[in-house]
Amino acid sequence: MTGHERWEEYEDRKTSEARFVYALDKIEPAFELFDPVSEKSLKRTKFTYEQHMGKKKVATEGFPVMWKFMEAIAADMKERGVFWE
Repeated sequence: MTGHERWEEYEDRKTSEARFVYALDKIEPAFELFDPVSEKSLKRTKFTYEQHMGKKKVATEGFPVMWKFMEAIAADMKERGVFWE
């Protein structure tokens, strides 16, 4: 399979592997937000908790452990006041 075909597989999310990688791709920014410099960008750009969680909820459908992880770290971030309100 070519790189382009793999990209289409990812974009279309037709395989379980593509859905898994897509979900990982959507939650990956949460790891970056453990950095105090990065977390300040959410308030600066007026990014809310709801915006943060919206696409992640859809992306992690079928991956309940991944979703629970997102809920836990997002709750911590919300408690620390990382999101714009």
